[in-house]
Amino acid sequence: MALPPASKLLLQFVDDELLRAPLLFDQLLEAVQDSIRRALPGMNPTQRIAIVDLAQALVTQHHRMADYFMYSLREQAQAELTRNQPKAGKKPESLSHKTLSLVDEDAVAVDVELSHTIEAIRSTAEYELRELQTFTAALVGDLEMSKDANPFRAETFARAVWNSAQALPLSRGHQVAYMRYASTPLAQLLRTSYAASTSRLESMGVEPAAYRTLILPSGSRRGSRSGETTYAPDLQRMSETMPAPLDTQQAAHYGSPTHGAARGPASGPL
Repeated sequence: MALPPASKLLLQFVDDELLRAPLLFDQLLEAVQDSIRRALPGMNPTQRIAIVDLAQALVTQHHRMADYFMYSLREQAQAELTRNQPKAGKKPESLSHKTLSLVDEDAVAVDVELSHTIEAIRSTAEYELRELQTFTAALVGDLEMSKDANPFRAETFARAVWNSAQALPLSRGHQVAYMRYASTPLAQLLRTSYAASTSRLESMGVEPAAYRTLILPSGSRRGSRSGETTYAPDLQRMSETMPAPLDTQQAAHYGSPTHGAARGPASGPL
C-alpha cells in the first residue's frame, strides 16, 4: 500500500537524520575524551587508573561503539515509524556476542544515569525540541499536535548512547561512568542538531503545525476566576470603594427620600 505524502516526508527526514548521526557520535566521543582529560588532575590514583582504562577503550572500541549506537538508533526510529515496540533483530556480526539488556544488580544505577541524560537533553534543548516537534507533526499531517511525532526524542538518543556503552569490554561501572561523562556534551550537541534539523525542514518548505494551547503567564486568571472576562464588574467595585467628589456626595445625600423635605441652605453649618 502506498504511503501518504506526509509519511514519505517523514521517511525522508528519518533517513537524512540517520545519515548524519555517525558524525554526531564521533563528536560525542571527542567531547567525552576531552572531559576525561580535564577531570584527571583532580582524581586520586585509583580513580585515575580506572578513568584512563575508560579513555583508552573509547579509542580502541570507537567503531564498535558507533555500530551499537547506530543499530539502536535505527531500531528505535523504525519502531516509531511502524508504531511498534523495538523488536529484537540480528545484531552486527562483530557484536553478536554482546547483549543489549540489563540483567544484573547494576540496572538501577543505569536507570538513574539514563534518567539524568534524558533530563539533561530536555532541559538544554527544550526550545529546539518543541520547535522540531511542530515540524515533524506537519510531516505526518498532525496539525492538532496530538502527539510527538519526532522519532529522535531525548530518550531515543539516551538509549542509543547507553547501547554504545555496552560495546566497551569493561565493567558496568566503567560503562555507567561513560554515560555520566556523555550526558552534558550529548545534550549540547543535540541542541545544535535539533536546530539544524528544523532549519533543513523549513528550507524544504515544510509549514510547521501550531500549538493549540494558550500559554498564560503566571498569575493569570484561571479556574473559578475565568468568568471575569469583562471590565464592568471591576469598574463597579472601583466606583463603590473610591470616594466620590464632595458635590456628588451632597447631591446624593439631599436628594434621598429621607431628606427630601429637610433641605436647608447650601451655606448652612456642616
